[in-house]
Amino acid sequence: MLRFWMAILTVFSTKRQIEIQNGVFGVNDLKRINSSFLTYFELLASKRQDSQGNHGNWLSALKHLKKFSKATVKFSDIDKQPSFVCFYFIHLTNSDK
Repeated sequence: MLRFWMAILTVFSTKRQIEIQNGVFGVNDLKRINSSFLTYFELLASKRQDSQGNHGNWLSALKHLKKFSKATVKFSDIDKQPSFVCFYFIHLTNSDK
């Protein structure tokens, strides 16, 4: 089962890299690609305070991201191979709930 999800995540990661290279998400300039992903994620989480359940999910995801990654994780780190997303998935499936 893990092999199946790793294949899915590899396809997702490859597709995302192509989209970034083509400028689909507008993060192809060096200033944005070298920005802190965690700071950006914290900003998004803070905007979800109107919905307690949704905000709680964002805070939980942020807690796991901080536990998994270094404090200086950048957008560019997320798209490196081996995939940040794949290792994060493995972390989530193996971590204590």
